[in-house]
Amino acid sequence: MNKISRRQFVVASALAFSTSGISTAATQKAEVSTLRDVGRKFNADGTVKRFGGNTFIGHVRQQGDDFELFDTLLNIYREFPGYSFSSKISLTPPSSYHITVFGGLNDEDIRNARWPRQLSPELSVDAVTQTWLRQLQGRSPIADHSFEFELGTPSLKTDGAPHIPLHPADDATAKRLAALRNDLSELTGIRDQDHDRYQHHLTFGYVHRLLTGVEAELLKAATGHWIEKLSNQARRLRIPAVQFCSFQDMYAFRVLHEL
Repeated sequence: MNKISRRQFVVASALAFSTSGISTAATQKAEVSTLRDVGRKFNADGTVKRFGGNTFIGHVRQQGDDFELFDTLLNIYREFPGYSFSSKISLTPPSSYHITVFGGLNDEDIRNARWPRQLSPELSVDAVTQTWLRQLQGRSPIADHSFEFELGTPSLKTDGAPHIPLHPADDATAKRLAALRNDLSELTGIRDQDHDRYQHHLTFGYVHRLLTGVEAELLKAATGHWIEKLSNQARRLRIPAVQFCSFQDMYAFRVLHEL
């Protein structure tokens, strides 16, 4: 059996360590490049990134009759740091909690097929926002502006945006939402592939480091726990109005017009 010298052992160990470091770095880089929202809405270190655009949403009310429900939602914020997956997910501020009714445009859409054909590619998103705002201001308010949603069941997620899934509270609400979404599609020229089967939701964070299978299971269980707490408080989430908003990142949505 051949023996190796101490010098050979040290060199081999150093090489193995160096190669391992390169492999780990390459793996992490590949992981980051595949994460849906890293480099778009958040940075790899979890800090929020500029991601400007516009959208049609309903903010969750924090006071009045909705205070207790909102306070129950805050259990997510209170309990989140105690979970092992917490270092891999960036939470959004509770003040930004909302339900998207219809997705508008963002800075990235200028470079892809989602940009409406009737809009010049030379326009900025801010310019489009002002154009739509003027059109909306010339319209009459929608007759019934409040919408209620039933709480759904969480799914397994290792990437993307952890959220509470929601469904229209009843057939009448579903029809009103569909009619409003069709109207906004006509206004904006946007019709996404999931237009007729859009999954409403309340997002509470974004994954910036890929979750393991165990962490994904824990997140699903935790989300189910928070949904159960909400169900004990009220079986439905309500948005009192649909608002046309602009945003610079995922932390805040500025209300420009109430439909």
